Amino acid sequence: MEKITTFIKNNWIWIVLALVVIYFFYSRKKIKDAEDKAIAAFDQLNNLVAKSKKGADYVSEKSSLIKLVDNASEKERQVLTDLLNSSIDAFNAAEKQTDKKKAKEDFIKSISKIQSDLITKHGKENVMTFKAKMDKFGFDI
Repeated sequence: MEKITTFIKNNWIWIVLALVVIYFFYSRKKIKDAEDKAIAAFDQLNNLVAKSKKGADYVSEKSSLIKLVDNASEKERQVLTDLLNSSIDAFNAAEKQTDKKKAKEDFIKSISKIQSDLITKHGKENVMTFKAKMDKFGFDI
């Protein structure tokens, strides 16, 4: 036990530095995983919309998405994931409708429901804070 205590006293700065490095890499890995998931969902959503973003517009929107994910809290990343997945579901449901008028009505209802579901699940303050970050980094769906 005395050897461990002596080792810690003599090498405390290296131990702390190693813990900081491990924490940094772990945090960066979590952010990178969140970026990958958000980009995959964004790509799927982008392919569903009538005016999909291509070329420079796509690169710009993807860059905004990455900045948003990098600067979002864990809770805000959950809001983003739910927003993207709900939007994909709304587009898929509208595409399956044979009656275009009904599809449009259902889509509008789905979009309204997404906002209320997000507020119910994550709280109004979290959703509004996330919306402000979306505006700040220029990401829109």
